[in-house]
Amino acid sequence: MTPSQDRQRKALMDQVKKILQAQHGRARMAERYMEQCFRRVPSEDLLSESPADLAAIIMGQLDFIRRRGAGEVLVRVRNPSLENDGWESTHTVIETACDDRPFLVDTVALTLSEMGLNVHLIIHPVMRIGRDAAGGLNGVYAKTSNRGRPESITHFRVD
Repeated sequence: MTPSQDRQRKALMDQVKKILQAQHGRARMAERYMEQCFRRVPSEDLLSESPADLAAIIMGQLDFIRRRGAGEVLVRVRNPSLENDGWESTHTVIETACDDRPFLVDTVALTLSEMGLNVHLIIHPVMRIGRDAAGGLNGVYAKTSNRGRPESITHFRVD
């Protein structure tokens, strides 16, 4: 990453944080989620998105993982629209959430390839998620934290 990309990325993340603070009731959790979610996404992919779209993706994913029972696998396939999701894409989005396991991304990517779908973007954070006894989301923690349990959340954009 060039110094210019680094500055642009930081400015973009600051703009997303401001949107999350203004729109999200649990802004600090949303900010922690954003930091974990986008930390390994290449800058050129992030910089091609608007701050409003990135904030909508974060809020949508938090809603998606809001409740997940132990061992449960969540899958969502959609064509995001401004009306329903607050952002839009020319690609179909496939998202999953489950307990972290080896080879999840490779398996999904291989399956999508076998289906003849081109993958345009993969966002795959593994983060420690806190949940109450009913599976409700109550915390997002750094991967190095001993709090919560490791969960794998994937976001694939395909043809």
